[in-house]
Amino acid sequence: MTGPASGPAASPRRDGAAPLSALMTVIGINLGVSARRPGRTLAAVGATMIVVAAFLAFVGLGEGFQRTLDSAGDPQVAVVLSRGAQSESNSTITTPTADALIAAASNLIASSRRPASQEVLVVVNSERRDTGMPANTTLRGVTDAGYAYRAGFHLLAGRRPIPGENELIAGRAAARLYADLDPGATVRFGETEWRVVGLFATRSIVHESEIWTSVTAAQSLFRRQGQVQTVRLDLGPDANLEALSNLIDDDPRLSLSAVAEDAYFARQAGSLAAFVRKVGYPMAAIMAIGAIAGMVNSIHSLIMSRRRETGMMRAFGYRPGTIAGGIVVEALVLALIGGALGVGVAWLGFDGRMSSTLGPSFSQIVFAFDVSGLLAAQGMALALAIGLLGGLPTALWCARRPVLEMIRR
Repeated sequence: MTGPASGPAASPRRDGAAPLSALMTVIGINLGVSARRPGRTLAAVGATMIVVAAFLAFVGLGEGFQRTLDSAGDPQVAVVLSRGAQSESNSTITTPTADALIAAASNLIASSRRPASQEVLVVVNSERRDTGMPANTTLRGVTDAGYAYRAGFHLLAGRRPIPGENELIAGRAAARLYADLDPGATVRFGETEWRVVGLFATRSIVHESEIWTSVTAAQSLFRRQGQVQTVRLDLGPDANLEALSNLIDDDPRLSLSAVAEDAYFARQAGSLAAFVRKVGYPMAAIMAIGAIAGMVNSIHSLIMSRRRETGMMRAFGYRPGTIAGGIVVEALVLALIGGALGVGVAWLGFDGRMSSTLGPSFSQIVFAFDVSGLLAAQGMALALAIGLLGGLPTALWCARRPVLEMIRR
C-alpha cells in the first residue's frame, strides 16, 4: 500500500475504501496535538465542566427537596384543612368544627389504630447555627395521638413535653440547624421562654425539621385558643378519601377540605421543583450558550494553531468531510471530559449534602441534594450538545478552506 507521500492518487484507497480508518487517524492526530497544547484544551474542558456542575447543583436542589417531601407523606392519612387553605400555615379550624369532623367521620376511622390528631402550627424565629441570623421555624403543637402519625418517631434523648407546660422537643435536623435546641437548653420565642426537654428522630427529615410542644401549650401561649390548623385522620388500608370528602361536603358545619398526606406533600414539593426547573433549565441554556462560544473559540484556536498540519492532511488525500468529522469528534471528546468532571464535582460536592429552604409553611425544611443518575445523564447530554455545537462551526470552516490557504502560514 502506498503511504501518504505518494500523493492524491492514494486518497481513494485511504479515504474511500476505509473512511472509518481515515477518520480514526485524523481523530488520533487531532487529540495528540490537543494534548500538546494544554492551555486551549483546558479552556474548552473547563467551560463545559462549570456549566454541567452548576446545572446539576441547581436542579439537584429541586430534586432533593421534592424527594424529601415525597417521602414524608402517608397515603392512608388524610390531612384536613380549612376550605381554601393550601397549606397548614394558612388554615384555621375551630375546635368545635374539628370535634364535629371527628364525630362525623367516626365510621371511616373506627378501625384505625391511630385516633384523630388535632394540631396547631406556629412559625417562630430561631437563630441559625451557621450564620447567627434568624430563620423561620415550624413549632407544632400535638397531642399524644400526633406522635403516632410520624413514621419511625422515637426519642434520641430526654422525654416528651408535659401538656400545658412551656416545654418542647426538637427534631434532629432542627437541632443541627438552629442554636439553643439541645436538650436542657432554654430558648425564647416571643415573650415566652421554653425548655428543651428532648430530641427526636423520624424516618422523614421533614418532621425532624420541626420543634414540637403540647397542643394546649401552643394554643395558650400563641393565642390560638379554640382553634387548630389541621386535623389528621387515619383512614386505614382502604384509604377512602372520596367518602371523607363527600361527608365533609354534605355537612354544612364543615367548611373544610381533605387531601391524602402524600398528595399534600407532593403538591407542596411540586411548586418549588417546578420553580427550579423553570429557572434551572433556562439558566443552564444561557450558560451553555457561553460554553458553546468558549468551545467554538477554543476549537478554532486549536485548529488555527495547527492549520498547516490540517492542510497537509488534506493534501495527502484526506477528504474535507473526514477532516470535519475529526474536528467534531475532538470537540465531543473534550466536552465529554468536561461533562464527566462536572458530574464528578456535582456528585462529590453536592449529592447528599444537607441544606435548607423555605417549605410550604414558610419555615425552613432541611433536605439533601439529590444528584441522581438521571440528572447525571442529563448533564452528560448537555455536555454533548456543547461539544457538537461548539465544534461544528470550526469543522465546517476548515472543510471549506482551500488546501493552499491551510498550508500557507
